[in-house]
Amino acid sequence: MSSFAVLALLHNLLITKMHAHEGGHHPTVTDGGRYGGLIAPLVEEHHDHHGHHEHEHESKFKAELVRGTDLSVYVYIYKDGMNPADTKILGNDIQGAIVSGSGKKKKLEDFTLKLAGKSYTGKSPKINERPYTMEFKITIEGKKLTASFTNLD
Repeated sequence: MSSFAVLALLHNLLITKMHAHEGGHHPTVTDGGRYGGLIAPLVEEHHDHHGHHEHEHESKFKAELVRGTDLSVYVYIYKDGMNPADTKILGNDIQGAIVSGSGKKKKLEDFTLKLAGKSYTGKSPKINERPYTMEFKITIEGKKLTASFTNLD
């Protein structure tokens, strides 16, 4: 096989690999944050009768993550059209987690944010490894939803 053919084959394989994961594993969000933060959809996970992850459904809610330099974390919840969700339908707190590493070196650190005015507020644990993921679990209208903010620095 000529060197050109080998290069063309490698190029096509690499392009195929890159396109295979384009867009990630969660629904795409194109809205910008109101407070300069990152936006992620709140998704509901469905499991089959054996408890295995089956698929995700995007809800009508989105979350905005705003991080301060002093480990402060603010999470704002929005409904359709990026309108703030009514705090009457929100719980008093949400569970957060920082996930870093992978495989056997994967670390998970939990923390809680409390509802204060328009946002959930609190401090995250110290971040020792980068990149990392922040996940937040919240129940709205009886549905358990999760927002994942991945590849954070």
